[in-house]
Amino acid sequence: MRLSIIDLGTNTFNLLVAERDADGRLKVIHTEERAVFLGRGGIERSELTPEAMERAMTVLHAFTDKSLELGATRIQGFGTSAMRNAQNAGEFTIRVQRELGIEVIMISGEEEADLIRDGVRQAVPFTAKPMLVM
Repeated sequence: MRLSIIDLGTNTFNLLVAERDADGRLKVIHTEERAVFLGRGGIERSELTPEAMERAMTVLHAFTDKSLELGATRIQGFGTSAMRNAQNAGEFTIRVQRELGIEVIMISGEEEADLIRDGVRQAVPFTAKPMLVM
């Protein structure tokens, strides 16, 4: 099964389209990053501005089109810091679900850190020596 994951970050949105191989490992089909600046203009007030939501929707439409073009049968979004802290994030996630059929799951700061660490572990061998992941 081919799936698509969208990271809705404060500044950039990241798309990953992948599928599981016979051994259960993920095979990356496509990655893409686009600047959205979701937090611009509202992060200080814990809100997403209408302009930021429009920029986000433009990118999400493009990512959805790309995902479907590449054969993704499931598209999942994950909201991080700006969305986690925005009082009107629910309004935005409802719009994303309604227009694109994408459920956006908010992840905690701790979950976000764990996922980042796990991603780094796939690219960099961890040893017994202390490491700092930033």
